[in-house]
Amino acid sequence: PLLGGDSTQVRVRFAPTARGSFSDGLLVNLSDGSQQQVALSGKGVRPEASLPARLDFGRVAVGSTGELNLVVTNLGDDTLRVLSVLSDKPGTFSVTATLPLVVAPSAAQGLGVRFSPQAVGKDSSELTLSTNAGLPQRVRVVGTGEDVAVSDVVIRLVPAEFGSVKVGEKKTARLVALNRSQRSVTIDCDV
Repeated sequence: PLLGGDSTQVRVRFAPTARGSFSDGLLVNLSDGSQQQVALSGKGVRPEASLPARLDFGRVAVGSTGELNLVVTNLGDDTLRVLSVLSDKPGTFSVTATLPLVVAPSAAQGLGVRFSPQAVGKDSSELTLSTNAGLPQRVRVVGTGEDVAVSDVVIRLVPAEFGSVKVGEKKTARLVALNRSQRSVTIDCDV
């Protein structure tokens, strides 16, 4: 019994199973036969991760590393946390971000991903992201390992010709090399 002048508390729990606004009423029956209605309302919130289906690195020279941002968007109304990212080829495709990555509602964050090709040719992997939004999310990452081709390194002499030089004298020119690839190249000259 609740004596005159006393008060008591009853816990009422709200456990939404979906996003959105909910309202209902709680009917309280009193021993004197009267009833009182108490209005209840709440909003179910949760994060919702949105990722591209594919991330393409294009061509990256073997022995070097390409880096792209995987954009993680939170379409939900609660904070999204990327807890872990696993690659089925961790030596070739890896993540550079510090985890957990926190993404506010209706916001996006970049997650650094690296491609370090081990061989010439096409390669791919699947990144699996575990979040607080439910089931793991998957992103396919692809890239092509390429060798440094001769056409990627341009070498020229400046000036282009020595011209006439008197016997016993010398004239100097510069050898200029431009490496248009993403890979280091060693230059060795033989005369």
